[in-house]
Amino acid sequence: GKITFYEDRNFQGRCYECSTDCPDLSPYFS
Repeated sequence: GKITFYEDRNFQGRCYECSTDCPDLSPYFS
């Protein structure tokens, strides 16, 4: 799955397109 939240590029935006293993982004996906 490729998640593209370019709206919030300011905070680990690349993490969205690279991998969803970022703990900080977990709440955004769940």
